[in-house]
Amino acid sequence: MAQFFSGHSRITLLILLLISTSFACQTIGSSSTPEAEVSGTPEFIEVDLELGPGNFDYPDTAAGLAELSSFKASLTVSFEGTQGGQAAQWSNTSVFTYQKEPLARTLTFETTAVVEDPQPNFRAEMDGAEYELFADGNCFASPLDPANSAIEFLNPIVAVAGVLGAEESGHETVNGIETDHYTFDERAIAQAGLNTSSGELWVASQGGYLVRYHLTTEGDENYFGEGMAGTVTWDYELSEVNQVAAIQLPDGCPAGMVDAPMLPDAVNITDMPGLLQYDTATSVLEARAFYEQELPKLGWVVPAAPLPEEMALPEGMSQEQFQQMLEMMQQLGSGGPAGPTPTPDPNNAVLEFTRGEYTLSVTITLGTTGTRVQITMSRSLE
Repeated sequence: MAQFFSGHSRITLLILLLISTSFACQTIGSSSTPEAEVSGTPEFIEVDLELGPGNFDYPDTAAGLAELSSFKASLTVSFEGTQGGQAAQWSNTSVFTYQKEPLARTLTFETTAVVEDPQPNFRAEMDGAEYELFADGNCFASPLDPANSAIEFLNPIVAVAGVLGAEESGHETVNGIETDHYTFDERAIAQAGLNTSSGELWVASQGGYLVRYHLTTEGDENYFGEGMAGTVTWDYELSEVNQVAAIQLPDGCPAGMVDAPMLPDAVNITDMPGLLQYDTATSVLEARAFYEQELPKLGWVVPAAPLPEEMALPEGMSQEQFQQMLEMMQQLGSGGPAGPTPTPDPNNAVLEFTRGEYTLSVTITLGTTGTRVQITMSRSLE
């Protein structure tokens, strides 16, 4: 397998420190002037750091994941030891699922630790929205800001430390994936002298992504902090590579951002999960024609009209097939008089479309100041 960097046992690091004498002289609450603002010049300090004795470096534990169409990753971090002179034990488990097309990500989180403020046990990003589902069943949605993604920050792979100087340990098949196996200790994670660690990682022979990772670290308060000592374990595993089923939101979560276009002159826009609303100078009839033409291009379809209660389906025929047959008969003129086509209302229009589990309702109304377009998107919980 190709190496990510050349192997080595020791490395000299240049650490960039920004030292500001003016900042150091300031005290909390003191006033600042332009002359007293933070300033200074970079200073380079040479540090000798002992790394692992092996020749395999894997600094980026997220390597190769972006090339996969889907996957499931789980990480359990557990601690057992003492804190403040008392026995302490807890574990956190995160499960992350990823789907490239259409882009969707979910994260579930469970902990045995006592948490003062309730945290979401499920998060998702899809349909342009981010979701938070709490243990009480409440699910909240808001527009997704890709630059401030909570899931990106909480992604389990972020907590998995890269290694420099791991040693080869053969080849294994893990979760149906051929992998190269490596072992390492505290030196490979740049923590020599801070703790005692023992670790293993399994990297896909094709693709170079991390399939499994195990690290056990023993330390005292010099590593964990004042009054804390014990053992912490990281267990990471990748599964269902390119095989994750289409990601779905749990029941009770609202629809995402409305997947529908707006007229070019839209103003007073409200765009939030499940609702798109705006005003336009376009007439009701023109707005109606716009959505009748544009929404089918996005995969939205007009639902088939339900059959009258007194009309039974022929045996072996679905309602959709029967509806298609009736429409064809009417087009051929053998379905009986269809009645006059109703004239569209120039003041009001209501359209409905479906796509998968979603229903799109378009309401267009003429008001005193112009035309109001309101589009709602809802999920079927059947």
